[in-house]
Amino acid sequence: MADQLFIDTLYVDNFAVVNRDTEELVGGLDSTSFEVSIYDSQGRSRVLDGDATAIDYTIAEIGTNTGVYKFEFTPDLVGTWVVLITNATYFPWGKTANYLVVLSTHFSGSVSDDVDDLLAIVLGTS
Repeated sequence: MADQLFIDTLYVDNFAVVNRDTEELVGGLDSTSFEVSIYDSQGRSRVLDGDATAIDYTIAEIGTNTGVYKFEFTPDLVGTWVVLITNATYFPWGKTANYLVVLSTHFSGSVSDDVDDLLAIVLGTS
């Protein structure tokens, strides 16, 4: 199931890097150690260099040599987004996450619930 995010809101997701041979966490990697692909709800790649539709993201280790990293981005379209993060040494197959981006905290992503919420806002009963 996809994590639910809100449009135009910074989202943080954590992940670990593990050495498969030693089963130990791998710390000390910087953002250049990872290849990131981000696809929006229309299937467009959003990390193209020099493209006006490119979306900013960051990857950083949490603490010093912890082996736990955070990925941050701010989706700007409603719908399902897919993020793939790879590291040539530790996970060349990639770590994938799906995110369901909705309009705001007033909307749940469920059509019937969103219609009810929208009506309540329009009628001033929310």
